[in-house]
Amino acid sequence: MVAVAWANQNVLRSPEFGQFRGQEDFEALVAISKFTRSFAVDLSGTLDWPFPVARTQDYSAPVLPKTVAQCLDERSQEIWAEGHSTVTVLCGGDADSVPVLAAILKYAPTPQQVVVRYTASGVARYPLLFNTILPSLGVVLNARDDGLLVGNISGVYVDGRTGDDWQAAYQDSYLDRLRGLINEGDLDDMLNHIARLGSHSSLHHDSAKAGLIRFAENAPFDVTDAWSLVVALFRCCTTQYDSYTGCITEPDPAHVWAQRRAVYDHPRFTAASAEVALAGKLPELEDESLSLRNYAFDFFNDADWRDNERPTRLYYLFNIGMFDTHFLALNGEPHRYTEFPVDGFGLDETPASWEQIEYWRDAHEVSPIQTSLGYFHADNLSVENRMKGAIEEFDSLPTLNPDNTLTWKQPNQVYVALTQAELQQAYGEVKHGVAVRSALLHVKAAQFRQMATPPTPAQLADFLFWI
Repeated sequence: MVAVAWANQNVLRSPEFGQFRGQEDFEALVAISKFTRSFAVDLSGTLDWPFPVARTQDYSAPVLPKTVAQCLDERSQEIWAEGHSTVTVLCGGDADSVPVLAAILKYAPTPQQVVVRYTASGVARYPLLFNTILPSLGVVLNARDDGLLVGNISGVYVDGRTGDDWQAAYQDSYLDRLRGLINEGDLDDMLNHIARLGSHSSLHHDSAKAGLIRFAENAPFDVTDAWSLVVALFRCCTTQYDSYTGCITEPDPAHVWAQRRAVYDHPRFTAASAEVALAGKLPELEDESLSLRNYAFDFFNDADWRDNERPTRLYYLFNIGMFDTHFLALNGEPHRYTEFPVDGFGLDETPASWEQIEYWRDAHEVSPIQTSLGYFHADNLSVENRMKGAIEEFDSLPTLNPDNTLTWKQPNQVYVALTQAELQQAYGEVKHGVAVRSALLHVKAAQFRQMATPPTPAQLADFLFWI
């Protein structure tokens, strides 16, 4: 298993993904990826890729709305409760990192246990903080003269990296161009807009919308309008780009990954997202990161910084594709784009987990099936929607051939012309074949689970191994 921590949405264009087109979860996640301009991996536990993906964070627990201040307080208290002698804060002097620094200092046993790591650009951005406020508090200042974000920091660190969804988007951002749809359209309008982004095919659109509806109904906070859907999608379906590229650019990504304590991109902040969703509309420019700026003001008492500081990044949009690395494994090891394990997914010699056994059981259960009339898809969408629908509406289909047959494209790219009776026969054979195969697969899966040493994922990937 690997965790997709960060990835380029262009992976969706790889040929291997074509085999998954039409599946509701896949189509929904493709559409979400296009909408968020990221590689969408659902963290709410509602949608799944058609192969196992381990989530780096779990946002599935329902939350009640909380203010950003409450979430910052709680997260800082959690970090110090781990028993660290020091906590390093990476601070650039902006509206993201200064509130994080304020939270860590607020709950530090002593200011001397806080190390502030900075660069010259941070000092230039907020000279009063680095030259006057922090020295007067007695914190330890550590210049990042070597240019590394983390380097060889031995203790844990936190940062303000990533602009998250409780903050407003810039006026010229992607979301601002959708302001009318967000603020004036209803939930169904937004669902249709996002679903259409995944594909021009009406079938794919309908599948994507079905998945999106299921996501909306199971999000960790109430999704009742266009804006709350947008917030939920960015919160629960996108990885926090900045935090992961920060790890990737370090000489030792695994070290950086292990030492980092997430703040904004921690599941606790889903509650802050829920509060923003209650607003029902995209915030205005004057509210840009206002709650964060106020939090920093309450601790550092610098009204000038609060009133004049504005983030320099576009929130929500994370310039996907800047790095060649594609994803981070759970241990922080970066992998190249071309190494993304679409088909094999962990095909090594390690005994398979029950989750992997279930995955390959389910994959084989809906894989194409051979009939006396050819090869046919066996997933529920293909069988019950396409085949059954075509049989029931056969005479009114606009694509019938002059000889009253229907041309059917098979999984092996072979085209066959079928009469209504032949299509009905194929439908019956597919249904029978799937039922027999399903019974066999579920028995075999139970047997594999009981084995002292289960088969390897590579063995399970071979359908013949099951029969």
